[in-house]
Order: sequence, then C-alpha cells, then structure tokens
Amino acid sequence: RRRRRLDLQSGSTISVGAGGATGSVHLRAPRTNGDTDVAITELGSGIGGAREIMVEAYKAYDTPVVDASIIQADLDDFAAKGVAGTIAHRFGPGVTARAGVELRNPGDMTLDTDLDLHALMQGRDGASGILTLRAGGDLTFWGSLSDGFTTVDGNTLAGGDSWSYRLVAGADLSGADPLALLAAGGLAAGKGSVVVDSVTANRALRIRTGTGDINIAAAGDFVLGARSDTNLGPDFFTPIPQAVVYTAGQPIAGVPGGLLDPARYPDAAFPTGGGDISIGARGSLYGVPSAQVITDYVWRQGDANGDKGLATAWWIDFAGFQQGVGALAGGNIELRAGDQIRNLSAAIPTVGWVSGGTVTVRNGGSLMVDALGDIVSGVYYVGRGDATIEAGGAIKGGASVTPFEFGFPGFAQVAPRTILAGGDTAFTLRSRGDLTIETVLDPMMLPVSQRQADLSVIDLSPYGGFSSRGAGSAVSLDSIGGDVRFGNDGNTVASMIVGPTNGMNSAAASYTLLYPSTVHATSFSGDILVDGGMVLTGADRGTLDLLAADDVLFRPNGDPTDSRSYKVQLVGMADARPQFEPTPLNPVVITKTPSSPDAEEQQFEDAHLIGSSTVDQAGRHVGDLDPTRIYAVGGDIRGALPTGAYQLIVPKSLQLRAGSDVADLSIRATNTNPGDVTLVQAGRDIDLTTNGGLEPDLSAQIKVGGPGRLEVSAGRNIDLGYGLGILTDGNLRTSVLPEQGADITVLAGLGGSQPDRAAFMTRYLDPAHSAELDPYLVGPGGSLYTAQMISYVEGVTGRSGLDAPTAFALFKALAPEQQDPLLQDILFAELRASGREANDASSPRFGATDRGYAAADTLFPGNGWSGGISMLDSQIKTQRGGDLSILLPGGGIQLGAATKDLTKPEHDPNDSGLWTVLGGAIRIFAHDDILIRASRALTAAGGDILMWSSFGDIDAGLGSRSALATAPAIVRLSLNGTLQVEPGGIVSGSGIGALQKPGDVDLYAPNGVINAGEGGIRVSGNFNVFALQVLNADNIQVGGQAVGLPTAPVNPASIAGTSDVAAQATRAIEQQVRDQAERDAKPSDEAPPLLITGSFLGYEGG
Repeated sequence: RRRRRLDLQSGSTISVGAGGATGSVHLRAPRTNGDTDVAITELGSGIGGAREIMVEAYKAYDTPVVDASIIQADLDDFAAKGVAGTIAHRFGPGVTARAGVELRNPGDMTLDTDLDLHALMQGRDGASGILTLRAGGDLTFWGSLSDGFTTVDGNTLAGGDSWSYRLVAGADLSGADPLALLAAGGLAAGKGSVVVDSVTANRALRIRTGTGDINIAAAGDFVLGARSDTNLGPDFFTPIPQAVVYTAGQPIAGVPGGLLDPARYPDAAFPTGGGDISIGARGSLYGVPSAQVITDYVWRQGDANGDKGLATAWWIDFAGFQQGVGALAGGNIELRAGDQIRNLSAAIPTVGWVSGGTVTVRNGGSLMVDALGDIVSGVYYVGRGDATIEAGGAIKGGASVTPFEFGFPGFAQVAPRTILAGGDTAFTLRSRGDLTIETVLDPMMLPVSQRQADLSVIDLSPYGGFSSRGAGSAVSLDSIGGDVRFGNDGNTVASMIVGPTNGMNSAAASYTLLYPSTVHATSFSGDILVDGGMVLTGADRGTLDLLAADDVLFRPNGDPTDSRSYKVQLVGMADARPQFEPTPLNPVVITKTPSSPDAEEQQFEDAHLIGSSTVDQAGRHVGDLDPTRIYAVGGDIRGALPTGAYQLIVPKSLQLRAGSDVADLSIRATNTNPGDVTLVQAGRDIDLTTNGGLEPDLSAQIKVGGPGRLEVSAGRNIDLGYGLGILTDGNLRTSVLPEQGADITVLAGLGGSQPDRAAFMTRYLDPAHSAELDPYLVGPGGSLYTAQMISYVEGVTGRSGLDAPTAFALFKALAPEQQDPLLQDILFAELRASGREANDASSPRFGATDRGYAAADTLFPGNGWSGGISMLDSQIKTQRGGDLSILLPGGGIQLGAATKDLTKPEHDPNDSGLWTVLGGAIRIFAHDDILIRASRALTAAGGDILMWSSFGDIDAGLGSRSALATAPAIVRLSLNGTLQVEPGGIVSGSGIGALQKPGDVDLYAPNGVINAGEGGIRVSGNFNVFALQVLNADNIQVGGQAVGLPTAPVNPASIAGTSDVAAQATRAIEQQVRDQAERDAKPSDEAPPLLITGSFLGYEGG
C-alpha cells in the first residue's frame, strides 16, 4: 500500500476566516508508528481565521457489518497508545486530536442493530470521534445510529461533544478522499445506495448526532425510509415507519429558569451548536411523505390574554421530529441529487424566549437543495437564514399523505405540493420546468399541534402565535421553461396540522397563507398561476412582483360546497401598524373557525389590515419608491371567481401590464408618495364588468388611494359594464396620507402603438426648434409652454434655476409615465385654445379648429388607433380631489345604457358616471362620440370640463334632471379626540355639469353635433361650444358668459338656478344633519349613510 502523508511546510498559507476566527481546518491522515502517531510530516503552514484546527487520526477496518465492538476496541487502543497526547505534543495545544474509525467493505455493509455512540464514550476522556462507513456496494441501516442523547431511543440531550459521521455507498476505496465514489462502470448493477430501511426494520430509525457533522454520499440513491409517494404501507392502511437524519446540538447555557413547566414538558430542549448535514447521490434522494408541518416538533407557548403568567418561548420536541433531515440546533443542510429528490423534507428551526422584555432568538442556518431532475413535494423549513432550491426539471407536488394522529388511518388523504416555511428567511427557487409550491408559511402563526395541546379546548390563549418574519423575509421563484404556480390550498395544509375533520380546519387554513413581505415570481416562458389566496406579511419595504412571459391568472381553489373550505380568495399585502402585529412580546390567539365564510374573510382582513373597506391602513410604504409589478408580457392578467372579481390589494403603487387583456379584477392600490404612478395597462382589452352584488369588494374595479396619478390604458377597448369602475379616494383608507387624491388618466384604442411623444416634444417644447414654431405657439423664451416645462421638470427632479435646454434634456430622460402629465396638459390646452379661437371673430383662426387637430395628430399620428370606453352603469371618479382625463384617439365613450337592463343590479347614482367630487377637472379627447346616456359627467366642487370629439357628437344624455347622488358623510377622530364631520352633500341631476365656481365648460365637436338632451348642461362659470349644430340649447344653464350658443334667449330663471347650486347643496347638508339628529334621538333598524375612519395617534396614561 502506498505511503500517504500530509506535509504542510513552513511558508505555505491556509486561510479560512472572513473577518475573524470563524473557520475550521480538518486534517485527516492514517495512524502510523504502531498506531501511536499520525501521518502528518509537518504542520508549519500559517493558518489564518481558524477557530479550530482538528487532526483526525484514523484507522481502517475491513468488515461487512457495522460492529460496535470494533469501534469500542479502537477507542481503547487510541487512548492506551496516547495518540491525542502525541499530536498535542507535536503540533501544540491549539490542535485538537480525534479518533477516526473507518469501517469498509468492497461489497455491501449493514447496520443490523442500534448503535449508541454516546454509550461507547461513557468513562472516556477526550473528544468524540469520527465514524466513517464505506461500502463498495449498498450501505443499509436496519438500526439507528445515535449520539448526543442519553439513550439511543430517548429524547434527552446528553450535552458535550458528539461524533461526526461519513456514510458512503458505492465507495471508491482506492483513494484518500473518504467520500470518493466509484465511476458508474465500476458499480455492480443496482448497487451503490445508502438506505435507511425503516420498512424492513418495521420501526422508526434515526441517524442522529449532537454537535458533530453528518456527510452522506451515494453512487446510487439515498433512501430515507422507502422509495414511496405515500406514507401508507402496501396495504394502504398501515403507515410507513419514519426514518430521519438530524443533528441536535447540546443544551444552551443560560436559558432563564422557570420558562416552562417541567412536569408538562420534561423533554423540552433549547439546543444550539448543531452540526452540518450534507447528503449527495449520483442517483436520486428519496423520503417518505410526512404529514407534519413543523408544529409537531417546534413547540411554543405565549400568553395571548396576559393572564397566565407565561413567558413566550419556543423550543424543540425531538420526539416529534419525523420530517426527513434536520439541523435542529442550527447548522447547514445540503441535499444534492444527480436525478430526482422525492418527498424529502429538511428543517433548520430556531429556538427562543422572552425574558425581561427582551426577545432572544438562537440558531438558524443555510439550506441548499439541488437536483438535476425533478424536486417532488417536501417541506423545507429555515427559521432564520437562507434557502436555495434548484431543479434541472420541475419543482412539483404529487405525494399523498394521511395525518395519522387524527382518527382512522388511511382516511382523508391529501397531496400537498412543495411547502416552504420560514421566519427571517430568504428563499430562492429555480427550475427549468414548472415550479409549483403550496405556500410559504410562518410556523409560529400556525395552531400548535394536537401532540402539544388538545385543540378542541376552549382556551387556546396559552399557545399564542406570533410572527417570526424579519426585514429580510422573502421568496423568489424563477422558472426558465415552465409555469410558476402558487397552490395556496389552505385546507390541505390545515388537515396536516389539525386533522381533516377538526373544527379549527378553516381558521388554520387562513394562517397557512401568510407569505413573507417580499414575493418575486418569474416565468420566463410560461404562465404565473395564483390559486386561492395569499397575504404578504406587513413591512416598510416589502413588495410583490409577478412577471410572466404569457398569462398571470388568479384562480379559485377549494370546494365551495365544503363548509371547511377556505373561502378567502385574494392577494394582499398587509399594512398593519407595527404595534398591532403579533410578536413574541405581543402573541395572539390563533382562533377557531369563524361562524361563516363571510365572517372568516372579515376576520382575516381585519387581523392583517390588508385594506378591507372597514380598515384604516397604516401607510407603512411612505417613502417606498419601488412599485408592485405584475406583468404578463404576451398574455392576460385576469381573475376567475364564480362569485365576483378577484381581489388584488397592495398598500403601495402598482404597475400592472398585460400584453393582451386585463379582466375580472378588484384592484386596490395606494400611492404613498406624490410622484407615484399606479399603472394598469392592457395591450388589448380591459374588462371590469363583473358586479359583486352584495359584496362590493368583489365588484370589478380599480381603486387607488393617496396622491400622484392613476393611469389606465388599453390597446383596444375598456368596458366597465356594471362594475365599480375606476376611482381614486385620497386618504379615505390611509389617514396618514395627504387628503389630496390622485389624478386619473384613461386611454383606450392605442392598438400596438404608443403616443408619439418625441414628435410632440419636438413641436411644442424643444428649444432647438423654437425658430420653426407656428406663430400661435410662440411665447416668452421660446415656446408658449417653455415656462410650464421648466416648472414641471423642477418639480419632478427637485432641481431649481433650470434654463430651457437643460430642462428639456432632463424632460426627455424621464420615463414615459412621468412625461405624460405635461404632454397631456399641452394637448388639452391646445384643444381648448383651438375651440375658443374658432368662436373668436378677432382670431386669424376664427371658424377653424386646425390648431386642435394639429396637436391631436402630432401626439396620435396616423389611423392605427381603434377602441373606446363603455360604462353601462359604472363610474370614473376622483373622490378627494384630482383631475380626470380621458384620451380616445380611435374611438369614443358611452356612459350609461340607452335602455335599462332589469337583469342587472342598479348602482347608487353616486357610483355612476364621471365625477370629480372635491375639486378637479374633467377632460376628454375622443375621435368619435361622447355619449352620456342615462348618466352624468360632473365636477361637484369646482373644476372645469373640456370635451373634444374630432369626428363625432357630444350628447349630454337621457338622464333625469332630478336624479340625486348622495355621498356619505365622513367622520374623523382628531388628535384631541374631537369628531370632525365632512358632510358628503347631495348633488342633483344627470348630463354634463360644472356645479361650483370656478367651473368653465368647453365642448367642441367640429364635425358633429352637441346635444344637451334631457340630461342637460349646467355651467357655474363660462361656457364655450363649437359644433356643426347645437341641439336642445334650452336645456343649457350658464352662470357666466356663453360663447357659441344659438342666439335664442336664455331663461334667466334657469341661470339663477345654476348659480345657486352651492346654496342648494348647503341647504341639503343642513337638512341631512337635522335628519341625523332625529335618527339619533330614536332607535332605528335602518343605518344612515355614514362612513367613519379613525386614526389612533397615541396614548398616555396609566
């Protein structure tokens, strides 16, 4: 045999640290000189950054059976010959010596009975050893291999140092590397696997140690329990005995006394210092599907009601661990397969406690899972750290499990997909094929297991839950060649926790769907499918990104006829104030099933403050400039619920872009910064026609809170049908934001094109082309709009003192959505100027509107524009201030139906039409007709109206002049506790109206007819009109100057009525307050139209 030695000569360097003594150096060499020394010639290298230098002096024995007597004799010989003392004498006291025992066989090797290394070490001094098992064929375990515990089948930590293991099948015994494997051609057929065979042993098996490492390598497969896709045996009745591999560490020193009741929790462990685990196979890694979801072995207590005197704590119950591979006291886990990884789970939990108002968290680590083929099912838990899971094939479900604790075995089988669980954890998943997960849950927010507590008891407050998420909590899912799917079947996971028939099933289901605060998903060549619902944990900088090459689809799951089925179907980002969130210092009861699905939904929304209509959001994303992004590059973004639109709720700005259609969504976003833009864009159609009936949140809509802008654009048509429409509501849902609401811009008929911004900028803004300006565009310093551009750019960029060339260069560099507000302002200014000049006999363009057409043709050149807006009984509205702009270069707009459809629900008039409620202009540019029908276009509290139809008519509609729209009163709680009332007011009538000064109206249809119709036109300020013909002029009321009307006399009474609109509204409000007082004085079953929003700003006192 060739002589093998290590020779680390002086002058060489080994560096293992990164900013401190954090690494370790492991030197392995055979024993020499009659087993009294080790084959290391010199240890002269400069070693930097090592907290430990360890020498493994090993001896190899040939045996087909793992024999405890060989190991015991070797330890006796190692001690008797003073090998450790010799190594310390030769290399210094900073070097630790360990006995290495290698058992090898060119064929198969078996462990037939339990091997307790802790028992072998009793009465011996020195460090624990390193056991290496190397089989040229299979390495099979029919017994447990254990260290770190007081007994081989017990669950009490022994403490102190523990053995490390190397377990190798298909081993190449000719080399120095103890983990080396034979080439595929050197293996006997069907050999080379490491098998922990709990099926043949017919009992649970454990490969475990305390502080030591476990390294497993197989030229074939690694099998933990059985190669099975179910946890039932061949008769489909008896469960397969579980097999596990884990490191358990040693007890933490200094855990506060009295945390737990020792009589109730005799084996509770707060361990630390666990070793690392590495499992690799050239073939596949197999496990038995586990019916556990973490709470079976991570136990906790938390005094949710504050009346039990319990300190919050969470710990490990080793007896309950049946979930594959675990670094249960901290450490890293690495799983690698040349083919598949099937039904193999991994766990790296934390432990912790609260003492003296301080939260202590220990342990965590890193998880790496890598398969060249598929990864099928499995639960992957990292309490603190990072996890990377990569598949050369797909990441998918398929395993079947039965929760055996609950009643009749074999009953209620469920098939969970891959489950991710974490606290302060960052998950990264990548696959070449489809990527499917069930959920990304927080175990500390799940009900405790039935092993720890009977969940049917009334008082669950001693088992309070809390969030273990951190600022870095995130999940990233990337599929290169397939779809990304979020399964979100809360019932499936809940059945694994609390049983298939337990009354807590539905409540447990909701908490399985609390995701980390940041979720990224990318399908580079397929769809993103979101089934059911999920809510992202609240955070100041969390976000949601869903990016698909094809569709992004939100779909229902669960059986709607099943009373246990989780009914909440939404995607939301929590916006809870930090002081209201459940933490170890503030645990909450994980409640039982609410009384009904509706109550469940309300409970879930209120508990996590995701933006339900009854909740005042916290505004935590103020200052967060990164929007939520949902992109379907070549397909649709749509919801698909049988009962209404799918809810998408984000407490920050949103960028939603579809290459094709956007449909059946109830979108609620919030611009938290003045410069925020929420964008909803479809390459083809936007369909928001769904009406939720008695559930308004399930009606299709786009609602944006906060300041900034909302832009909605479609390549073809926008159909609002009977949905709730498009609206902005300022700070009505987030009181910490400014009252001013966002502007709305709606564009339809863009086709595959975009406005020609470059040409428009050149014509109206470019200082380099000022000499080419038409005379009517010349202004101070160049263009008529130069000063406006400079002011706009300074506002956007925060700079000051800009000259025209610099401002123009900066403007050109802005994103299109930042350029659009100024470009659209210029377009509408040109349309208004053109219409007014056409009525001005002193203008050189009297009787002509070419100026307006020139602006429109510059921004929207050619004839490739086609599409419009239909809103049969819906709305586009700014509720708290903000302009409303509509651009239709290839179509028109219809508000209201020509005839009423009695099969459809009828909206309150307050929710129908075009509105600016608290100030703001309405501006419409259309190629075709602007038809109001039985609806309205009103600025209720000041604001101009401009409508331009290039080749169609403007019709004020068929609505009743006596129709009433009543906005609810708004009641706020001020800092000093005073109720402040903002009366909603009553606005009457349909048609077109600027109801309060200042409120001019400009209507231009140069190639069509303007018809006041039955709805009428009301103008508190001046009125300008230009058309081929004006019909029903007697139904036009003007408070100021009218230009362009037929010369027939106007009824002074009608003018007086218009100018008195504000007084009418005031009287109506006063009457409303009187009516409210009368209602308060006597009981009534009828609730008044009153909306209350509150802000709890602080408390001082005892």
